[in-house]
Amino acid sequence: MIQPRGLLFVFVSCLLMCLCNAFNAHDTIHLVREAAHVMHIGGAGYGFAPGGVANLTSQSIYIAGHSTTDFEAYFLLRRYSSHDDFLSEYDLALESKTCMATSERRDDATDMVIDVGDYTEWQDVKSKTRTFTEEDQGLYYLTFQRCVPEGDDNKHKVTMTFTHHFYNVDSSGSIDYLSEGEQPLPFVYTLFSLGYALAFAAWVRLVRSAKSADAASGAAPRVHHVHHLMSFLLLIKSLTVFSDAMKWRYTRWTGSGEAWSVFYYLFSFLKGMLLFVVILLIGSGWSFLKPFLSPKEKKVIFAVLLLQVVDNIAILFISSSSEGTQGYVTWTNVLHLVDIACCCAVMFPIIWQIRRLEEAVAADELAEGSIRKLTLFKQFYMLVVSYVYFTRIVVYLVASTLGYKHAWLAPFLSELATLAFYVIVGYKFRPMEKNPYLQLRSREDDDEGGLNLEEFGLRDDDDDEEEEEEGE
Repeated sequence: MIQPRGLLFVFVSCLLMCLCNAFNAHDTIHLVREAAHVMHIGGAGYGFAPGGVANLTSQSIYIAGHSTTDFEAYFLLRRYSSHDDFLSEYDLALESKTCMATSERRDDATDMVIDVGDYTEWQDVKSKTRTFTEEDQGLYYLTFQRCVPEGDDNKHKVTMTFTHHFYNVDSSGSIDYLSEGEQPLPFVYTLFSLGYALAFAAWVRLVRSAKSADAASGAAPRVHHVHHLMSFLLLIKSLTVFSDAMKWRYTRWTGSGEAWSVFYYLFSFLKGMLLFVVILLIGSGWSFLKPFLSPKEKKVIFAVLLLQVVDNIAILFISSSSEGTQGYVTWTNVLHLVDIACCCAVMFPIIWQIRRLEEAVAADELAEGSIRKLTLFKQFYMLVVSYVYFTRIVVYLVASTLGYKHAWLAPFLSELATLAFYVIVGYKFRPMEKNPYLQLRSREDDDEGGLNLEEFGLRDDDDDEEEEEEGE
């Protein structure tokens, strides 16, 4: 079985490999032997405000098969009303082989086109620069397309070196490399990193005070192992959002945030694993209700850890691939599939625990504690479902309807929902006296001085089989 250290090693190796090959939205792009005939390059679309500047430079390009074939190939920077508007033309170019640079949408007033179809000029440097005004400001996407010969063709793979330099100018006249609509993000992420840091400090203080009170009174401990994992999760989440804030801040200043991207992806990887593990452990009742995990719960946790590694590797490969290339399409599909699988997997232990508690309530007329735990588990289940639904679906829908000038609202809503989820879960499962989640005994059990695990749905089938073997 792969150990957690092995999973971390795999992720870090892929992280370094992808960062070495990654390109930045304001940097030089190197593609080697790419078969796709149309590619979206430069990451997401870029919003130019009045005074913004775009510089496109083709330093060198080579298309295999030039000795026997005439070519039509273009770099195109075009304005679109939205991301969906871009995708409609982009998908049409992919499927019907329509040439975007010469299509009906051609607009000489706003389009920036570099023609690289003449193979005698492939080693020549071609450059164009534009300063945007009130009339031509907007959301622009950069693409490369080989129009002739048509379609993806291994005989005509493209190798290129291409530089694009985009920036806006703020009110003070300073260069701002962030797209219009992304400019509030450094402040947004800095604000939320402080929020998570304050939540971490408050949680640690609560845990320490509860631990000190237990030690002074000699009462049963209220602080459990999962509380310490929750502390670690808040710390890692705060560092993740802080590194993201610094990545955006340095991108604003220099056009590149790759140095902070290393920390962001590493902390994001740890945060993703910790978040799902904490949800799984709370849902299974580990350390609260029982000091053990059943074999099937262990399998679910290991599966989620493995899926999180694949999920983060997919994110890395997407960040270092051009939209339209085979690698981008493949890893995008993997990311969506794995994300859905992780969200579904964390539900199973909660559902199992709810079913056990329902059986315990049905079997015992005095199961008042079980009823309270059942209610809390159902609330936790609805909380997790609501969080997953909001951050995976609602935020996506909101992002697709927002204009490019308000693109910052989607990550703001996602982080706000995440912080609210952390606070509510922490409040419900905080270390406290007479927590219904920790009341293990019914009145009959208190009189007998024992604990009936089966009554509370904590005895697994595997435990029954072990007792039968011991009896034999």
